[in-house]
Amino acid sequence: MALTPEKLRFAYHEAGHVIVAHELGLYVDSVTIESPFDHAATSFARADTKEYIKALFAGREAHLRFAPCEGEPADEGAGGDIQELDEVAHRLGLSVEDKEALREETRVLIGERWQWVESLVKQLETHPTLNAWGTPSLEDLLATITGKRVTAKTERQPRDEDTSAATTRRAR
Repeated sequence: MALTPEKLRFAYHEAGHVIVAHELGLYVDSVTIESPFDHAATSFARADTKEYIKALFAGREAHLRFAPCEGEPADEGAGGDIQELDEVAHRLGLSVEDKEALREETRVLIGERWQWVESLVKQLETHPTLNAWGTPSLEDLLATITGKRVTAKTERQPRDEDTSAATTRRAR
């Protein structure tokens, strides 16, 4: 099934999150490019770490690599990601320069793993929602694409208002 241009952008954005989170050892529970609320989302283990910040940057960086010259700014739909990574960076005491270095590392990682991002996008064309318990399972697909299996959820530090085991990233 061919995706609309909007769904294709969602797919690249979310695939960026998934591939980088998985590559850095963060457990990814689910990804969808379709929902009743007209947004895409990825659910992965939340942690106050530099790896988590890179996973947050990855959606935007994949979007930029996929569509570098489109009129739509890559930050559109990534507002929640940017807000979350700013909050985590603040808790970690990172400077603007530290965040920019993490963004650059993420951009390089997306480039190195671009084939994996494209493989996941192809899967999302056929299966717009992938999760740990579905057929095919997201865990099995990621193991096939990357040659690596991540099964343990990363430990996280809960905030007062956040008691869930995973954080869902949404793009519009």
